[in-house]
Amino acid sequence: MPYVTSIERMAKKEGWQKGRQEGEQEGWQKGQQAGQILSLQAAVLRVLQARFTDIPDSLRMALQQTQEAGTLANYLQQAATCPNIRSFRLLGSP
Repeated sequence: MPYVTSIERMAKKEGWQKGRQEGEQEGWQKGQQAGQILSLQAAVLRVLQARFTDIPDSLRMALQQTQEAGTLANYLQQAATCPNIRSFRLLGSP
C-alpha cells in the first residue's frame, strides 16, 4: 500500500466532506421540488373536487403524471375559474 502523507489525508477528508455537503444539498433540492409537485397536484384535485364533486379517474391519473410546477400552477388557476369540469379539460389540462 502506498504511503499517504498527512496533507493528502487532509485533502481527501476535505474532498469527502465537500462532496457529502454537495450531495446533501442536491438531495434536499430534489426533495423540495418533489414536494412542490405533490402539493400542486393535490391542490388542483382538491379544488376540482370541491367545485365539481365527481372527478374522472383519467383526469386524476393525468394530473398525477404531470411533473412540471408551472403547468400544475396553471391547472390550479384553471380549476378555480373554469365553469365546469368539461371546460377545465378543454382549457389544456392533461
